[in-house]
Amino acid sequence: GAAASNPDGSQTFSGTVVKQGDKYVLKDDAGKTYDIDHQTDVAKFEGKRVRVQGTLDPSGKIMVK
Repeated sequence: GAAASNPDGSQTFSGTVVKQGDKYVLKDDAGKTYDIDHQTDVAKFEGKRVRVQGTLDPSGKIMVK
């Protein structure tokens, strides 16, 4: 993946915010989608390319730092 690890265990994820059903997800260059927290913050980036720093929880959700 294109995620770079940082000493505190967080990673930087880059991709495009897309709406999937009733929620927003981050879609990376490989087409893989990740659930993402802070939905209200993410909403204003719909359709835009973003870089997000956070950790990936076991369910595959990005917990934003």
